[in-house]
Amino acid sequence: KRKAGSPGDPTDTIYKVAQRRIMSQIARIRKEQWLLETYEQEGWRGASREKLKPQGELSRAEDAIARAKVIISENMRVIDEAEGATAIPEDAYTASGGLPEEAILCGVCGGGEATSDDDIILCDGVCGRAYHQKCLNPPLRLEDLPPDDEGWLCPPCEAKVNCIFYLNNLMNTAMPLDTPWQNIFDFDPVDSSESEGESSRRKMRGSGSGKAEGNGEAATGAGAGGFLSLDLPSSEDDDDYDAGANSGSDNGDADDDGSSSPSSSPFSA
Repeated sequence: KRKAGSPGDPTDTIYKVAQRRIMSQIARIRKEQWLLETYEQEGWRGASREKLKPQGELSRAEDAIARAKVIISENMRVIDEAEGATAIPEDAYTASGGLPEEAILCGVCGGGEATSDDDIILCDGVCGRAYHQKCLNPPLRLEDLPPDDEGWLCPPCEAKVNCIFYLNNLMNTAMPLDTPWQNIFDFDPVDSSESEGESSRRKMRGSGSGKAEGNGEAATGAGAGGFLSLDLPSSEDDDDYDAGANSGSDNGDADDDGSSSPSSSPFSA
């Protein structure tokens, strides 16, 4: 019997699957970066770097990181494209940022009719989309909506908030939530002299609009925190990961916190 959220679970959304694959690759990048950084800092068992430099292993680690980034980008694209759901056009908003009722259309079916058992719910994320309850998969129940002061994130936005949070932690970047999938690896690390508080605020900030910034802060508390309880897949469960293509005996299993814990250091005797 499969537990909820495990790979192959029929109740999974494509966004949960993409999120797990991204987290698996983040764990792989951490592991390969650890190998590269450890060699740079300590050398190979303290001996001459030139004499014992493990070029093949270092090249394999660099290739594995590059491939992991491709897989992350591919899955971020799945999240961004949201199965073709469309956003409410920007010109539908009033000068004050309001939205006329007739402009609120479902991003899936395009309809604007709402009923007592199939209301249209606006996402409080940065996507600008609205959804009929029954157009979501699985359908959204009103009792599952968070309190008004927390806001509701559609499944793609919830997955993106979680992934951006951990990608920023991985790369020490301040990537905003509305970053397109094509640009997720284009950000420079934040200035090390920047205060921790300001860095945290910038990491989850939108592109500059009040709407994006507010949504980013709300999502930090709800989406990213809830993600910590996910059962992260190992590379063996990830059908996008080919262990044979990336390494020999290493299977890249990920811990629940998104980091990897090799059973033994490659630099140990």
